[in-house]
Amino acid sequence: MLGGVCLAKGFIESDYYEKKEIDSCDKVERLAPIIFLIMITIIYPILFMVNSPESILPFFSDLFSGMFSFSDIFMNILIVAWVGIIIFIISIPIHEVFHAIFFAPFQKRGFKSIKIGRNHTAFYCETKEPIKVKHYIIGLMAPTVLLGIVPVIIAIAIGNIYVLFVGWIMTTLGAWDFMILLFVMKYNRNTWLLVVPTEEEIYYYQPKV
Repeated sequence: MLGGVCLAKGFIESDYYEKKEIDSCDKVERLAPIIFLIMITIIYPILFMVNSPESILPFFSDLFSGMFSFSDIFMNILIVAWVGIIIFIISIPIHEVFHAIFFAPFQKRGFKSIKIGRNHTAFYCETKEPIKVKHYIIGLMAPTVLLGIVPVIIAIAIGNIYVLFVGWIMTTLGAWDFMILLFVMKYNRNTWLLVVPTEEEIYYYQPKV
């Protein structure tokens, strides 16, 4: 984190700004990932069924083919679950790379100021230099929107439940990002932030009085 502040020297002069830790103890924000996951799990299928009810029946017909054989039903469900897990695992690095792509233009040193890693709770993409709230929001939500929400919209439009499934998985990866979004949206869009996932902290810079 200190290295990131050093990289920002000249970007934000320490003589004029002081670092303040953002309070991240609000229970609403802490519950945000769970609420987010519940919402998309309910809303996505409802929107899909309203627009393409005829696409649901063939899927479940295939899934539960051999209705009188419990083993067949169990195997079909198991296959769907394993496919979902594989897609989820593959999607994690792609999600973080998309963060990096959209953060880099707002960093003085571009991709050199971007770090992708993993702490004890999750993978992360970190900016080593402070970044404005409005720019951070772009990089923060880009993977969820482009890889998750857009495919879901396409799936609903064309009535493809498999694309919906992939879009849902991609959207679930944005649950933690949604929580951070609620934190940072409390601040002016031109406020400078330094987000430190390794410490699970977010700092903002405010002018010294």
